[in-house]
Amino acid sequence: MLSWLVIGAGIHGVRIAHSLLVESRVPRESLRLVDPGPEPLARWRHCTENARIRYLRSPSVHHLGVRSHALEEFARENRVPQAFLGGFNRPSRQVFDTHTRHLVEELGLRELHVRAMAQRIERIEGGWRVETDGGSIESRRIVLAIGRTGLAVPPVFQGVMCRNDRVRHLYGDDPIDEAFLGEGSVVIVGLGLGAAECALGLSKSHRGPVTLLARHDLRRAALDVRPGWEDLRKTKRRLHRAPEPSARRSLIDRSRKPGSIPPRTADELLARARGDQLQLRHGTVEAAEILEDGAVQLRLGDGSIERTDRVVLATGFKRSRPGGRLVDDLVAERELPTAPCGYPWLGEDLQWDKGLFVTGALAELALGPQAPNIIGAAMAARRI
Repeated sequence: MLSWLVIGAGIHGVRIAHSLLVESRVPRESLRLVDPGPEPLARWRHCTENARIRYLRSPSVHHLGVRSHALEEFARENRVPQAFLGGFNRPSRQVFDTHTRHLVEELGLRELHVRAMAQRIERIEGGWRVETDGGSIESRRIVLAIGRTGLAVPPVFQGVMCRNDRVRHLYGDDPIDEAFLGEGSVVIVGLGLGAAECALGLSKSHRGPVTLLARHDLRRAALDVRPGWEDLRKTKRRLHRAPEPSARRSLIDRSRKPGSIPPRTADELLARARGDQLQLRHGTVEAAEILEDGAVQLRLGDGSIERTDRVVLATGFKRSRPGGRLVDDLVAERELPTAPCGYPWLGEDLQWDKGLFVTGALAELALGPQAPNIIGAAMAARRI
């Protein structure tokens, strides 16, 4: 039986594993990460590549190492060009990805990675058993490091996506590449960092016209969470002032800035839109259909019609509790404590049940609005 099993090998799973191996000195043979991807962080790389992210939104001190300035030191020692941007010292995707690959190699996480999908978790004597599509794994402790996976698809696009490949989600399994885009026009629906970066990237590389269609004007914000939550002591005090689950959920939701983008990115979009390759439009899609020639026709709320060859939905993820049936069944069978929103109601150590810990979005009510972010992975690692 293992000592620790981490379910998920993304940003949070890798950060937890790093802390367990280096800070808690857990023996390698006692730790495994189970994830369906071909390697640790594969899903994160796929999503950031699809979105053509150049610079992360978080500052340079937020990374997967255990020392605050490890990423800056790595960039300096390896002479990574244009590694950071702006006053927040935002790391480039290149330096962040290179650093994470280095950590994965240094820690030997590929050897600890079990490529499988966790399907069921049950309590056994002395620990837990996880049933996967590749067999069962037993461990004394489990960390649920499950990211958001349910894609937010507007209802008007759901039928179209089922019947046609002309519409893809930015964070879906399929690539947003030239084989999909072709040489025709493309409309990107949504407005957040992923949508903005994708629009900027395609406006420079795609051979057809690019339109960014958003429901609202550009919302400028350096970070996607309101100021003050990055201070761990202030975060703890804020959460303690909202002891009831519903009040805490409301506080967390109010502290987020959905659909916002960094000021520099907003300036780039506006500058790029003054040319011929990128158009910015405001509107809500009321209906979508595939025409006989294969084009996608969008009817907007103002009655206008937008015709395009391809649609990319940059509409993010569902806000519902992550984990799907795996977590649903676990909650029902173990009668785990949850808030009215369905999210775990946790102790200070992020333990949901004896030997069952959570991180990421599942830990929002204990860690605050930044729980799903990179800093949230470090906060969870300290608690666990």
